[in-house]
Amino acid sequence: GEAPKKPTRKLYIPDKEFPNVCFMGLILGPRGNHHKRMEAQTMCKIRIRGRGSLREGSRGKDAQRDFEDDQDDMHVFIEGPTEAQVQECAAMIEPLLNPESPRVDELKEKHQNELAEINGTAKSAVFCHICGESGHLQWECPAKQRSYAMANVRCALCGDTSHPTRDCALNKQKNAEAAGVDPQDPTGGAAARVKVDSEFLDFMSELGEAPGLGFQKPGAAPPAAAPPPPKP
Repeated sequence: GEAPKKPTRKLYIPDKEFPNVCFMGLILGPRGNHHKRMEAQTMCKIRIRGRGSLREGSRGKDAQRDFEDDQDDMHVFIEGPTEAQVQECAAMIEPLLNPESPRVDELKEKHQNELAEINGTAKSAVFCHICGESGHLQWECPAKQRSYAMANVRCALCGDTSHPTRDCALNKQKNAEAAGVDPQDPTGGAAARVKVDSEFLDFMSELGEAPGLGFQKPGAAPPAAAPPPPKP
């Protein structure tokens, strides 16, 4: 006798109501991997049939296709060993036929990540070592607690907390004016230093002391070289 027919189920694809949704891509997945996983999990055969499922003039690789299937609206044809397995397979596919289902967005993201891994363009996920969440590094973690105390520093001149008083620009300007140096002098007070050196040499001269090594009055002739020692 003839072998008993296996349970089947037909789920129509709403391609007319949602012409911009690629239902076939959601069901098949990258390289058909999602379709293969559903078949392996449920032990069912999953076929997409009906108008628009094949290119014009093509019969595909499904030997069980008939003329009625090709003339019917596009649908998913499920065939399995038992009714329970067919029902399990249908429960996996039905959410994919509703574009408003959260399962669709979840599966789209999964397909994109899987396709990136296949093409070698996947980006490694970044995880925080503090909270374990992805998307930020440890120094950007909102749960990070400071392990140090901010120094209580405030400039007495300008009131800023970014520097102490001795590093304040106002303090440096005040010290420069006290030394007779123009803060705007591009030479950095070179003329003032020459004046100080000249006054110091005059002071040493009044005391009858010769200037030390490296000191020479500006404009003065260089010291004469020492005579050579007498020959024996």
